[in-house]
Amino acid sequence: MERRSFIFPALGKQPSAAGRRPPLLEENDDDVGTRTPTSSSAAGGAEEVNNNKMDKMMNNKKNHQDNNNNNKTSPLSSSSSSSYMMNSFLPFPFIMFILVLSMIVKILLIPSYRSTDFDVHRNWLAITRHLPLSTWYFDDVGGTTVHTLDYPPSFAYFEYFLSNNLITEFLIQSEILNERCFQLLGDQDNDVGMDCVIFQRLTVVLVGDMVYLWGVLAMCQAFHSSCQNSISDHSLEKKKRMVESMWAAMILAVFNSGLILLDHVHFQYNGMLLGILLLSISFVLKSMMTLEEKSKTSLDDLVLASATRRTISTTMKRELIGSLLFVWLVTFKHLYMTLGPVYLFYMLGRVCQPTTRAVVQGGVGGGGQFSNWKNGLQFFLLLAISVLLTVILPFIPFLVSDPVNYKRQLMQILSRLFPFHQRGLCHNYWAGNVWALYMFVDKVCKKLLNATEYPTEDATLFKVTPFIAAIFLLFAMIPAMICSWMIARKPMNYSPHQHQHGFLYCIVYASMTSFMLSYHVHEKAIMTAIVPMIFLSVTDRTSARLFLRMSTLGHFGLLPLLYKPTELLLKILLHSCYLVLSITLLEKIHHTKSLSSSGICSILEEENIGSTLSCPLPVQSDLDTGPLLKTWDKIGLGIMASILLYTESLHLVIFGHDKMEFLPLLITSVFCAVGLIMCWFQCGLVMLHVTLKPTVASRYEPSSTVQESPHHT
Repeated sequence: MERRSFIFPALGKQPSAAGRRPPLLEENDDDVGTRTPTSSSAAGGAEEVNNNKMDKMMNNKKNHQDNNNNNKTSPLSSSSSSSYMMNSFLPFPFIMFILVLSMIVKILLIPSYRSTDFDVHRNWLAITRHLPLSTWYFDDVGGTTVHTLDYPPSFAYFEYFLSNNLITEFLIQSEILNERCFQLLGDQDNDVGMDCVIFQRLTVVLVGDMVYLWGVLAMCQAFHSSCQNSISDHSLEKKKRMVESMWAAMILAVFNSGLILLDHVHFQYNGMLLGILLLSISFVLKSMMTLEEKSKTSLDDLVLASATRRTISTTMKRELIGSLLFVWLVTFKHLYMTLGPVYLFYMLGRVCQPTTRAVVQGGVGGGGQFSNWKNGLQFFLLLAISVLLTVILPFIPFLVSDPVNYKRQLMQILSRLFPFHQRGLCHNYWAGNVWALYMFVDKVCKKLLNATEYPTEDATLFKVTPFIAAIFLLFAMIPAMICSWMIARKPMNYSPHQHQHGFLYCIVYASMTSFMLSYHVHEKAIMTAIVPMIFLSVTDRTSARLFLRMSTLGHFGLLPLLYKPTELLLKILLHSCYLVLSITLLEKIHHTKSLSSSGICSILEEENIGSTLSCPLPVQSDLDTGPLLKTWDKIGLGIMASILLYTESLHLVIFGHDKMEFLPLLITSVFCAVGLIMCWFQCGLVMLHVTLKPTVASRYEPSSTVQESPHHT
């Protein structure tokens, strides 16, 4: 009887053994290293053994071609394993079901509470529709509004597109959409009808969420195809577990309660921006798999050299696209620039590779990209010019619109993007970071000193200026810089899974560091760390626990954004359902009756890919068959429930509406800060462990290629 998952849909009928693609390499140790010939100085006996192995591999290649000709309809006979993975593992009906279900949930939230961010974006629609481009960053509706344009130019162009397209014009001319939705209104008279609310809500659903879904699908393909390509074709049960892991990641990403609360209740476009970030990361992760995919299909010297040249070109293109997508994202929202050091040091590590003996014949150096410094320099110049143009181009129309006062235009844009002189260290509601604890300690010190007032701009301990915060942030980013540099300099055809995990952990750590130490950070910035962490959570139990703690604390810190009593039931149900969904899916993925069913890492180890070091985390972390929620986690959930009960009901009963108004927010911020700081430290330790542990060649890599010949200089 066919075994079915109680959570995931049936995977469909699996292809027969006759229609499956035979592995290119045999599974025994004798086949290791058969792809690259020995050097000219090797012993004759070694050459004979190597020739026998090459003949055996050519026979495997011939059998592989015969099977492809006889079984053209079999999905496993496709030459592109990643294409098969996307067609078979994420079928179109499943994607459409997830998409439609998520859209239904979000459409039902249209009448819900909306924050002043809704008025901000509505005012930006009016600015970009009625005013000339040269006044976009100057207008404040005659001083009657504070909802001025303060995002980079690319986001301003996005608002212009929403307010000036054919569909919008048709809706206005047909009187379906009231023109008042696009009028320049002051803050005291900016009420709009439900037609405007529906219009703006649907822009988030139809535009922002589509970009986010695209990024999620790209990450599923890039991050999990490496593990899928490393599993032998006859391991259908292991492939099924890979399917379930991929589906779990997609479900957790699409139905993330934090994004639903921020974008579809509070109102913002975080999903669209995170989708661009995921697309950027996916291209970098795909570049790490290029060499392994090419080397597994190359069975003789000439083909291998040609494939290597194609691999270099493909890898460069993917890294270039990934870098440009990230820079483009920064021109949408400049707060993502704190992730720049990870990309910068990774790319520097790729182009600054020392020229060592080629790992495979064809000219690829020790890092798997450039065989000499000229190639690296050419790629660096291409990357630098492309990045510079991507940054400058969005600003050019504003400078050209007022050529006489272009300096004034540029300075006005920068002052809107970085208004340090108008903002303090923390937001009105303290985000749960290091500065929240600092502000709490400073407030306690003031009370102990019998201070009558607590001015936010002055501090008892020491005053944290934007420059001091930047220094702290830069020093805390050093571990991520070092790790991304080391990941780039390791041989890319060695343990690509470890490279991918390491780079993604660098992104998560850098996002957490930015949230912890940036000046005037908002509570929603935690989503930049939570969303990429979803794709790590399905790999091993340690990452799953870290994701559960990070998402639970981060989402709990978002609850005060919905402060009206009418939204209490909504926010509790939203986050509780997502927590239950996360625990259920991850327990299903990592639940073990034996080691063989414990997550992606154990699947790879069961395949004996290289060794247990192919997994980014220690094997002992997956030997734990206990629940993902430890005792301290359950205690933390109990404390959260108690805090929620106090902040929503008991505080009003004890103090009323006019006393200690800030106390509920202070308790929430301090509790989230303590928990998230612990998650930050744990993320850094895991990142260092993944990066510093020695890499091991996968089973497709010949052991002889890493040994120098006695006569080789």
